[in-house]
Amino acid sequence: MNIKTENLTILFVDIAGFTATTSRQSRAENAHLLQTFDSTLLPLIKRFKGIVVKSIGDALLITFRSPTDAMLCSMALQDAMHEYNLNAPEEKRIQIRVAANLGEVRVTKNDIFGEPVNVASRIEGVAPADEIYLSEAVYMAMNKAEVPAQEVGFKELKGIPQPIRLYSIPRFAIPRLIPESVAASGEQGNELLFPYGGMHHRMPQSSSSRPVLSFFGGIPKYVMYIIAVISVVFGGIVLYRAISNGIKDATVSTPSDSSVIETKKSGVSGTTGKTEHVKWSVASVKSAYKAERISKAEYKRIVQNLKENYKNKIRNLKQDYRADKISRDVYENEVRKAKREYAGN
Repeated sequence: MNIKTENLTILFVDIAGFTATTSRQSRAENAHLLQTFDSTLLPLIKRFKGIVVKSIGDALLITFRSPTDAMLCSMALQDAMHEYNLNAPEEKRIQIRVAANLGEVRVTKNDIFGEPVNVASRIEGVAPADEIYLSEAVYMAMNKAEVPAQEVGFKELKGIPQPIRLYSIPRFAIPRLIPESVAASGEQGNELLFPYGGMHHRMPQSSSSRPVLSFFGGIPKYVMYIIAVISVVFGGIVLYRAISNGIKDATVSTPSDSSVIETKKSGVSGTTGKTEHVKWSVASVKSAYKAERISKAEYKRIVQNLKENYKNKIRNLKQDYRADKISRDVYENEVRKAKREYAGN
């Protein structure tokens, strides 16, 4: 057997309360639960450059070369499962916990061994549902500007001779280096809706920046100047046309509930100048725009109003939840309701 040693970050991810859950399920239901668990998490692990060493029942053993990537991936896994739970009935929701440790391990083709693996497994045993626990070794090695963390304290772990100092990544604490304009996925409010800032909708920084640098690095400066000039001129033309169209288009106004918008109908026999109150969603406004019932300027204004209204609703719910004005169940139900009204599905 070919064995080598490597310094790796070890991650354990498992389903909290799996034994109790399976006791109430049929074999088909249990297989569906595990399939959902795998299909939700495995693509994210690959995106953050993790390697799944093996699956142990309801648990995954994963390794990373970068402790920062491991922690960002942990946040993404929790957010992805949180999004699944928002749309799932209560009996099908899945709560996971994540535990991490770092150290030198013995690596074979299909497995890893060593005390760091044992410590990570024991940390998993004390981690609460929906949480991410990490050892002091991971905390000291990771980039703290990208990953927020708070101390949990020393814990006595079974089979480990010395107490281990543990840290956790707090929920609803947005990493400092990630821009607040997170909507690369097209949806605003991720930092409010998801406990770890919608990390599952974001690409790792290292993978997204390198191709851009390598592409522009070989272009002569004078070509870059020409491209810049063309971009400015073209952008000015587009902006001028957008402003001109906006002046000509019908006015869209927003009452106190910005999802209800007055649309002025024009060009239809017998209805010129008539004002119609419509309760919009993203799906309905897209359909109206495709059917040419509203102009492009109206479409943009309505979508912007919907996003602002959705963001405000989520922010208010979050504030009420943090102030203990509403329970967690009420908070999650209201979040699901707001998301359905926003999306229109």
